[in-house]
Amino acid sequence: MVYLQVDTVAELVGKTSRGIRKNISIYTYRQVPNPNGGRGGFKYEIALDSLPKEAQERYWENVRLAQAVEAAKPKRGRPSKAAIRKAEAEAEEVKANEEYLAAPNWQKNAVDNRLYIVEQTLQLGQKGIEQWLLEHGENVSVATVYRWRKAYLQGGKNALFTGYGNRKGESIIPDDVFEVFMSCYMTEGKVSTRAAYLAAIGHLRKNYQCEKLPSLQAFEYRCRREIDESARYFARYGQSAWNRKYGRSITRDYSKITCGECVFSDHMQLDLMVSLPDGTTCR
Repeated sequence: MVYLQVDTVAELVGKTSRGIRKNISIYTYRQVPNPNGGRGGFKYEIALDSLPKEAQERYWENVRLAQAVEAAKPKRGRPSKAAIRKAEAEAEEVKANEEYLAAPNWQKNAVDNRLYIVEQTLQLGQKGIEQWLLEHGENVSVATVYRWRKAYLQGGKNALFTGYGNRKGESIIPDDVFEVFMSCYMTEGKVSTRAAYLAAIGHLRKNYQCEKLPSLQAFEYRCRREIDESARYFARYGQSAWNRKYGRSITRDYSKITCGECVFSDHMQLDLMVSLPDGTTCR
């Protein structure tokens, strides 16, 4: 099993070393002697397998890149810039090929077809593309071919995947930060979204290294997307207020009820008002 230093884990998951140590219990870790002293003479090492999948993939990508750079080094002296660029390009190619192989067959077939069209029309102009599409029976427009060509030249073969680069449905807000926001906002104290946002941002700054902070609108949008309006109202205003606004009610037309058909009374048994023969009224 591979164990990593806390600082390395922090870089992989995008958090601070302090945040990692504070939440060390969520990982598989061990304590090893620290030759530099401090912290009781021990330091933490975290198992790679206990990190999120994205962090593991990032680690192995860094390893492959380091190996490629090392292989490109000359026997003496530092590697040249050209050698480093070549190694980086090779590492990117390896990563792209792994992504391609991991894709489902229908996506790979679509990419292969688009790549074939792009390669065959790469040197053609608009008229040439139209003629080529007509001759080969490809039911796509010239504009689509241009769009595929641009994507291929900028991002390589994998840029031809359907939905490449689409982040719809993803959130830039870490889950634990969003939970802080919700714990403040979804209470009967009716805390404002601004106050809940500031609490969440404080947690974010404490545990993450972020160049750009998510906006208040990003929190509000995710809240609306994940929690329906009725549930938000119930959490913020309570059961009674929710019943008045969302609770089901039944209306009854009393003009259609005959005398004695329906009797209302309170909790007392035989709680009826009657009139005696002498004219007195009693319960």
